[in-house]
Amino acid sequence: MVGLTVAGVVRMASEDDKAVTPFAAALASDDNVPTTEGAITTVALTSLPPTTTALTSPIPTTDPVLLAVPDPSAQVISAADALGMLDEITVGLEHRGGYNRDQFAVWSDLDGNGCDARQDVSAEEAFTTIARDGCGTDGTWRSAYDGLTLSSEAEVEVDHVVALKEAWESGAWAWPVEFRISYANDTADSRTLIAVSAVSNNSKSDDDPANWLPSDPAAVCNYLIDWVAIKHRWHLTMDQTEWEQVRTELESRCI
Repeated sequence: MVGLTVAGVVRMASEDDKAVTPFAAALASDDNVPTTEGAITTVALTSLPPTTTALTSPIPTTDPVLLAVPDPSAQVISAADALGMLDEITVGLEHRGGYNRDQFAVWSDLDGNGCDARQDVSAEEAFTTIARDGCGTDGTWRSAYDGLTLSSEAEVEVDHVVALKEAWESGAWAWPVEFRISYANDTADSRTLIAVSAVSNNSKSDDDPANWLPSDPAAVCNYLIDWVAIKHRWHLTMDQTEWEQVRTELESRCI
């Protein structure tokens, strides 16, 4: 049995309730096969199972022009906003098996500026920039998870806030490859990829907030809010423990 959230209500699902993401539902329908219009890969989300909620966030795209435009959903949101988004996220069993990092093409240059997504994030998040040589940056960084100051780009690791394996198990397993590449190299939303220290990145690994939170107490609320916003934007599911823990932490720490 697993809890499913529909229109803000958590209910228990039976084995017949096949927990499916909107993307998986669309791909499973003969009427909703991916279509290509110019350089943009799209999929129509018109037939959703009764255990899912149609979300209004944008469908991922690999079009370089669209990726270069900041997504309006990337604006700062409050903990209350995150709780509202949380109620729209489907709760279901994780999809186990089949994950391979190579399926996400990390790191790629989707905006065509000559630098890959990791290099773009590293440059963007430098606390101070001394110089930039091509795609390399000399400066200092503040690690988002533990507050450490990093004085060399070699010390900087760019982390997927919602790890690739977590994304895979939460719905990316059913995405077309173009969606996975867009997710892994998403520089349009500043929440998806962040600069952190190696020690904090290794500590977090592929965990969700039920198993790991930033060691810097001042970073916890932003981390939780970003986690919810990313899962909401990309139509990813949460497992029951994850969903309950995120709600508990937001309500107890951030409201």
